[in-house]
Amino acid sequence: MGLGWGGISADEHSRSEHSQSGYSMAAIIVPGGRFTLAMIHDNVVIPPSTRWRQTRFNCMMNAVSNKVATMRNMLLNGWALVRAFALIYLCLFIGNALSALLPITIPGSILGMLILFVLLSLQILPPLWLKPGCHLLIRYMALLFVPIGVGVMNYYHELSSQFGPIVVSCLVSTFIVMLVVGYSSHFIHRERPVVGRPHPREDE
Repeated sequence: MGLGWGGISADEHSRSEHSQSGYSMAAIIVPGGRFTLAMIHDNVVIPPSTRWRQTRFNCMMNAVSNKVATMRNMLLNGWALVRAFALIYLCLFIGNALSALLPITIPGSILGMLILFVLLSLQILPPLWLKPGCHLLIRYMALLFVPIGVGVMNYYHELSSQFGPIVVSCLVSTFIVMLVVGYSSHFIHRERPVVGRPHPREDE
């Protein structure tokens, strides 16, 4: 039994089938005694030209879909960064405005950070909205200190004349911060009694 189109037949004995999704491969005997490969589906031989056009069309569609997916991911990532930085700068601007209105001197960046902390604590702002921008800032945080370090050199004479008090104040403040953080962590993570659980006896 042979299958064919246009005088091309497929010998049943020369067929090498590899079934996949209802398709099979076969060695086709063309006029002149030469062999070629063809696909067979439902006992119908698919011509090589048709298979080539289908393969080319599928490759083009896959390339287009990949480009569309890439552009979509780029737009989504860009929108996430813009939204995160807009919210961070909005809190900063509100903090600067409050700092100008308050009678006491508090940096606007500190007030903006407190406002952002309150919004996150009350779950008014979803953390996922700020996560992309925060990760980017933390990743390149070392670069943010370069302008500050260069600007400090403008006050070299003042720093050299007050070098001793500055070092002492830095050491004392660091020690105080370590003590406060250590005792606060110990207080927060202390063992608390659980309701309904019997208290252990002292003799045990």
